[in-house]
Amino acid sequence: MSFSSESGQLRSRHRSVRYKALASAVAAACAAAVAAPSLAQESAAGPQETVRVTGSYIERAADRPTPVAILDQVEIQAQQRVSIAEVVRDMPQVTSANTTANWEAATNSINLRGLGSRSTLVLLNGQRMTIDANAGSAVDVNNLAPQIMVERMELLLDGASALYGSDAVAGVANFITRDRFEGFEFNMSSQWADTQTDTPEIVASGIFGTGDDDSHLVLAVELQRRDDKLQEEDRFSNERIANGLITALWNPGSYLAAPGADVPGWHVDPLCNSAEIGGTPDQNEIWDPAGFRSGPFCRGLLSLQRTNTPEFSNLLAMAVYTQDFDFGGLETFRVEAGFARADSQSSFGTGVPLLALPAVSGAGPILPASNPGVYDAWYRSGGEGSPGGGTLDTDYTNGTFPYQDFGRIFSRQLSPLDGDAASLDSSTVQNTYRISASLEGVFGDSDSWDWRVNGTFSQNDQKNNPNDTITDRYMRAVQGFGGPACKWNFVQGALNDPNVAPGVGSCQYWNPFASRLIADPTDLSPINPNDPNSPTQNQLYNSPQLLDWMMFGGQNLNESRFTAFEGIITGELWEMGGGATGIALGAQYRKQELEIGVDPIQKDGGLGFSPQILRDWQSNRDTDAVFAELVMFPSETFEIDLAVRWEETLGLSSTDPKVSMLWTPTDSLFFRATAGSSFRLASENQLFGIGPGSVGRDTIGGEVTQAVGIAVGNPAIIPEESDNWTLGFTWDVTDNLTLDLTYWDYEFTNLVTSTDAEDTLRADLLDGYVNWDVAADGPSPGVTSAAFIAANAVSPHPLFPGRPNEFCDPTGSEYVPGGTGRWDGVSPLPTGCVTGFDFEIFRSSWINQNVVLTNGYDLTIDWRKDFSGGGMFGARFMGAFTEEYAGISSVTGQVTDVVGTTGDGVAGIGTNPDLRANTMFTYAKGAHNFRATLRYTAGSINLDPNILEAAFDEGPYNQWDLVYGWDLPLDNPATLTFSVINATDEEPPLDPNGLITYNAGLYDGRGRLFRLQWVQGF
Repeated sequence: MSFSSESGQLRSRHRSVRYKALASAVAAACAAAVAAPSLAQESAAGPQETVRVTGSYIERAADRPTPVAILDQVEIQAQQRVSIAEVVRDMPQVTSANTTANWEAATNSINLRGLGSRSTLVLLNGQRMTIDANAGSAVDVNNLAPQIMVERMELLLDGASALYGSDAVAGVANFITRDRFEGFEFNMSSQWADTQTDTPEIVASGIFGTGDDDSHLVLAVELQRRDDKLQEEDRFSNERIANGLITALWNPGSYLAAPGADVPGWHVDPLCNSAEIGGTPDQNEIWDPAGFRSGPFCRGLLSLQRTNTPEFSNLLAMAVYTQDFDFGGLETFRVEAGFARADSQSSFGTGVPLLALPAVSGAGPILPASNPGVYDAWYRSGGEGSPGGGTLDTDYTNGTFPYQDFGRIFSRQLSPLDGDAASLDSSTVQNTYRISASLEGVFGDSDSWDWRVNGTFSQNDQKNNPNDTITDRYMRAVQGFGGPACKWNFVQGALNDPNVAPGVGSCQYWNPFASRLIADPTDLSPINPNDPNSPTQNQLYNSPQLLDWMMFGGQNLNESRFTAFEGIITGELWEMGGGATGIALGAQYRKQELEIGVDPIQKDGGLGFSPQILRDWQSNRDTDAVFAELVMFPSETFEIDLAVRWEETLGLSSTDPKVSMLWTPTDSLFFRATAGSSFRLASENQLFGIGPGSVGRDTIGGEVTQAVGIAVGNPAIIPEESDNWTLGFTWDVTDNLTLDLTYWDYEFTNLVTSTDAEDTLRADLLDGYVNWDVAADGPSPGVTSAAFIAANAVSPHPLFPGRPNEFCDPTGSEYVPGGTGRWDGVSPLPTGCVTGFDFEIFRSSWINQNVVLTNGYDLTIDWRKDFSGGGMFGARFMGAFTEEYAGISSVTGQVTDVVGTTGDGVAGIGTNPDLRANTMFTYAKGAHNFRATLRYTAGSINLDPNILEAAFDEGPYNQWDLVYGWDLPLDNPATLTFSVINATDEEPPLDPNGLITYNAGLYDGRGRLFRLQWVQGF
């Protein structure tokens, strides 16, 4: 494979050695195949049925094994999953089937071999689909078709860019629909979790098909509803949630004295961990929803009120019409139309943190002493006006919490103790439309040359409603100017308008302290009976109307459109020993458009948790491609498939070849090998986008960094390249036993990945200071820091203005070898040392990394036994073993193997267990069917340097699924199925220091599930 680009890179010596090994293996196999005697026998029944499977445009005998994993409708139903994404997630070769955080757009994609969700090309009936209208640039498999409409899923397990173009790097997932179904079938199921027995999940679907010899129509519809969210605390114990990410951005909060204040430094809310607001000091303080004290801060757990499984509804509909002809070479007209609507709602959890409230020199205090919450905090900390305390209205020095102005609020707007009000919901609604039409025919009277043309259009519209705090309104409210009716003359300003005063009339104070939780809006008594100037108790209360005024359920409107036209000619050429040579020639044009529309508040950087200044952006990419495939049969025991594709997008062209072979020395033994190159274009977001980026969670100066991230697209990055090959065999040992083994190998170069905030920070701290060269973490090579800053309106420094930049942590501590060593990690941090709280924002962009290497084995063992008295017992093992999974270490710069780990510190690498396997046991007799499945995932060593226990092992994980099906004794076919998913209620392995405590891409966090399904046919 080669790219027409000035940025091309030289092949490594390592790759050349790998190619020599592959060439020798394929040459030996080919030589042995051609020399072997012909042992295949011609069927007495005449010509065999031919089929076309994913991975080839040319039909061949239906009984020839291919490197394609096929799940048919029967097997999909037997899995007893509510969605295609859940079925895919349980496949051993898949390391993730979900790309979403719990509050963002629900895009369920496929991640084969851990190579990324965009490395697997998703097709519906052989045609592409538009990407979801968000920054992920992936296809949502749950938007393709109703599950009842899917006849089978074909998963090609090696690179296929030579046939399908960009994105087919790890493989292809092709979903084939039931186009010739006749009759009516109804499917209804109810599923509920142990922890949510009162809110079952409902799936109802139906399919109808009718037609005659020349025409056929199939219609299908599916509705899925989950009417309640499952929260982390609904599923997991307090002790487990206590291992989640701990933050000092909590409520009760902490407050930094204003410049020049009598008592400088940080001061914690006196009600932190107080039993008065629900604190439990005698129990596990880390779990405590009221927060726990550590140093000068109140801390809490971000996993609280975090959505484990969102509230969700999904409507899918699809229709396929087929018309057969018999004139002028035209044989078939086919059109399919589909619609999907998905509505997802999640809780952000524990209120909204306020990250955009730095002290501004000369602008006055952010939190003035006049706020009633400040007075109450002073009073509760001992400032009761005792005889030695001085005059109340002029002194106020006798409390441990100072009665003074504050220059920074380090808090969340709400806390778990606020109940449902703190469980702020964010929602996403998306609609997907698709239409595809094709014509097929033959050339003249030829029975060996045919043609096929297709046109496809699909569109995805998304409306995202994030819930966040409007920073300006929050700052006005804590100063006493809150509420929609608090208006002043904007020319004079609030201070010069005699009709406006803080906390008077329509102007309200927002109390950021925990005293709001126990305030009585009807109590007019003073907080301090001894002080005539004391605020009253009701002034500590925050009205729901004021909260609503400060919040913003913004609306981002995004649209993605895809158009493609394709034409293919297939035919036969010369005869060889094993049959006629097949050929396919084709051309394709496709266009992918993406528009991201950002709401006005985010364009102004006006949100508290997401203060990045964002903008609308668009992407428009046209692709032209031509391709060819040649299948030759030198003997009756050997076939060889050659394919090549040229493709051009945005001025970059790629030529990708692939060679495959199949040798059948006996009727029961099949050897196969493939070798080829693939490529993947950078995503729309990676090239043109601007949006949230990676966020650091490192501990600096004893405090976790709380900064958000912003990522800017880089038009200079070039496509990723991949060389891949496979070797395998299928052996029918007996009529009842089959073995299948495949070795696979991928080598990526020019991997596109984001500069990681944590990796960049650790490298920056090696000299003991925060310098943060924006050329390293922001723009691409060749783009100056000044140009990057000017184009994106960002500062090159990640710290708040005026904060120190010396890294004083002990040398060699934790993950950073640097450090001046001025702090021992135990005593109070010296003045002038940077802490995690001093970081404002992390900037990043996208770059090309050097290499990612991965290889391993797929093994399937299938055995069955038929009993003379009736009945059948079967056992099947399907496993994927990853031998190597390596990338460039951000610390050493060397290729580092991190298979079986979370991949921290290696760019472009995520969690990849070294073994995933399913073992299924089935028994069937008469109308009764039983299945027990053991799903095993090996443990993964967590390399996150921030977790308390080094080399924390996540796993292994064993899950038992039990299914019983009964074919009902009715006139029409009907089946009743009862399932217990995760029968032993196994918890997913703990993923510490995270927003949720497990890897949602690998595991289902709902626990034991009960499912009842009724399928009725007519």
